Amino acid sequence: MRNKLLTTLVTVFVIVGAIVLVNTLTHGVIQDSLYRLAEKPSSMFQDALMRSKKYLYALFNRSQIIADRDALALENRTLRSQIADIDQLKRDNEGLSRQLGVDQSHAKQLLKAHFFDVERSAIVSTIMINKGRLDGVQRAFAVIDAGNILIGTVSEVFDHTSRVVLIDDPRAVVSVRVLDSSLIAQSHGILDNRARINLVSKEEAVKENDTLVTSGIDRLPEGLIVGTVDHVSDSGTGLFKEVSARTMFDPGLGSSVFVIVQQ
Repeated sequence: MRNKLLTTLVTVFVIVGAIVLVNTLTHGVIQDSLYRLAEKPSSMFQDALMRSKKYLYALFNRSQIIADRDALALENRTLRSQIADIDQLKRDNEGLSRQLGVDQSHAKQLLKAHFFDVERSAIVSTIMINKGRLDGVQRAFAVIDAGNILIGTVSEVFDHTSRVVLIDDPRAVVSVRVLDSSLIAQSHGILDNRARINLVSKEEAVKENDTLVTSGIDRLPEGLIVGTVDHVSDSGTGLFKEVSARTMFDPGLGSSVFVIVQQ
């Protein structure tokens, strides 16, 4: 037993001595190799740790980017809404400013309204406004746009809303006068922002771009702008000229209108 232990110790001593001798002769190559073998697992662990750190950072950073994007989208929608509100206020202010040019006889009789439900088809041309019987609106009241432009007349009245027949509707017949003249005629709607101007004799002077206003001989106030003449022809064999006009109501300019509640 003792001899076996002694043999084992001698063997270990010889191996260790051989290793030390070889390491010395090779200038520490074995030692360096052992160091590198021990260092490699540590380096791999550090690399894995750094990759995990980068992944976690990217993950949390992505969540922050998504949150920032959603916040910017919400802010953008809010700004667009505010811009739309500002634009509406600007339109309203411009309309009110232009409306200061309305004849003073009507200035204190205007009820501001907003139109909706525009119906302009092959047979009718109407709008709905958000004022009705409880606001003092009655049938046949004139509805005008900024600048004394006649839009149409009230045809149906409900408690809080009213229907307005526009002047290019085939049911709309308005007595008109050529501005700065005594020529009286009749405007009859033919849709598509146009009206046929009847009862203009061949002897009467009318030309393209003449302005037509309400004559005041029917229930409508005098001097409201109806439109401008866009066609004149006297080539027919009848007693009257063929005259048409373009009306001036443009829904794209804003939803504000005015009802003349007393006439």
